[in-house]
Amino acid sequence: MSVVTQIIELSEEMSLPAIQRRLARAQGPRVLLVLPRGGQVLANPARLRVIRRQARQQGLQVALVTSDRLTRQLAGEAGLQVFATVRRGERARRWRQPGPEEPLPDPSGPRHAPPPGRVGHRRKGRPQPLLRRDPPPLPDRRSPRWRPWAEALGLFVFLLLCLASLAALLLFVVPAATVTLVPPRQSVTVTVPVVAAVGVEEVDYTAGQVPARVVQTRVEGYGSIATTGRRNAPADPATGRVVFINRGTNQVQVPELTVVGTSTGINVRFRVTQAVTVPAGIGMTVEAPIEALQPGPSGNVPAFTITRIEGPLGLVLRVINDQATQGGSVREVGVVTEADKEQLRASLLAEVRQESYQRLGEMLREGEFVPPETVKTYVLAETFDRFAGEDAETLGLRLELLARGLAVDTHGGQEIAGRALRAQVPADVRLLDERPRFALGPMTILDEEQGRVQFDVTATATVVGGVNSDAVRAAIRGLELPEALAVLRRDFEWGAEPRLTLRPDWLGRVPWLPFRIYVRVVQG
Repeated sequence: MSVVTQIIELSEEMSLPAIQRRLARAQGPRVLLVLPRGGQVLANPARLRVIRRQARQQGLQVALVTSDRLTRQLAGEAGLQVFATVRRGERARRWRQPGPEEPLPDPSGPRHAPPPGRVGHRRKGRPQPLLRRDPPPLPDRRSPRWRPWAEALGLFVFLLLCLASLAALLLFVVPAATVTLVPPRQSVTVTVPVVAAVGVEEVDYTAGQVPARVVQTRVEGYGSIATTGRRNAPADPATGRVVFINRGTNQVQVPELTVVGTSTGINVRFRVTQAVTVPAGIGMTVEAPIEALQPGPSGNVPAFTITRIEGPLGLVLRVINDQATQGGSVREVGVVTEADKEQLRASLLAEVRQESYQRLGEMLREGEFVPPETVKTYVLAETFDRFAGEDAETLGLRLELLARGLAVDTHGGQEIAGRALRAQVPADVRLLDERPRFALGPMTILDEEQGRVQFDVTATATVVGGVNSDAVRAAIRGLELPEALAVLRRDFEWGAEPRLTLRPDWLGRVPWLPFRIYVRVVQG
């Protein structure tokens, strides 16, 4: 019955810890370390001793496959088996195992025992008595009784050696089959609930708790929008001319900014835009340009309606407009509404909250995360630069916020999920990923005042299953090559297409003897 041999191919850049990790994940009892052609990654006595020691600790049989002369020499000195090809290593039924490391001599051990003789003090120079020695016995010429049994035993041993030689010859004559298999891969996912709480100092794997702490910051922001309200407002004032008439015999000066107006209906006031002098004499006249004091169409008045002079000049002069005033107009202007204020407040609040969330992220330590569900904002100050109903094309707002949230230790949650994932992986299944992939679920606030939140952590990893070599041999023994491949595809699940080779292939079928069927397991 053959022994499963696992092949581990090494690269020239691989370090000693990486080789040790590959050995620690070995599945079978025998491991072949295949070095690259001409590579000297293990041409070091210290590395070879470390590998030999690890193999003895794991109970593994480790051998090398290399063509490098220096590596082969050092491996032989270290007590490790060396093969020229992978096939020779797989076909070898037994490998030479390194003996235990020789312990250093104990300096505190016993000294050499004294020579045999009488113990005690001997006086110097005293002669010792001579011992009598008997002559050696004469040899017995008779044949011993056990000689026939010894001859029978020797014949039996000779027959056993002949049978062993015949069996060894059959091993080379009977065909051998090599099955190369890639174990199937599958994805394993585990989701665990994790509680983050303020006051927890270290990760509690039993209770599923991780540390959390409160972080806060102040943020100010300014924003503006165009107003949406509209209405017509006076634009340009009306203009025209009036005639001043002298009521007396004296000359009268009419200064600039003299105010005249209508005297019927809604009084409209105008100002003189240029100083004039009314000649002396009753009925003497002079024209003066005027402009309405208020802009808009209200200053467009008909002819002969401006008859009033404000101030003392109304006692010595009369005024009249022989033509209508014109030019007073309106335009559409923006007006601040309550809707504008609410829209600006909402948009600026969202911007400031986003900025506060970014600033909270800058305050985090390595491995921490601030869930958006835990961030709370408080408005400290809010100032608009316009009132509702005021004419303005834009509306501005200055806002000051206080943002507060929980910084959660996500690395601790990932460690909890990683332990739960490794606990659910069966013993005959091996993890391919050194670090699983993690995903965080939504946060649920358990106690806002005490700072406790709960979230799910999902860990996902790729695993590869083991191979039952005995079941594989039993399923294909004695079958023809196409039929054996069909059985391997139908009755087993593999990560890649199985390969089956026969040597020699003159029979075209898998051997009946299980120990002539070699199962080779490789990673896809």
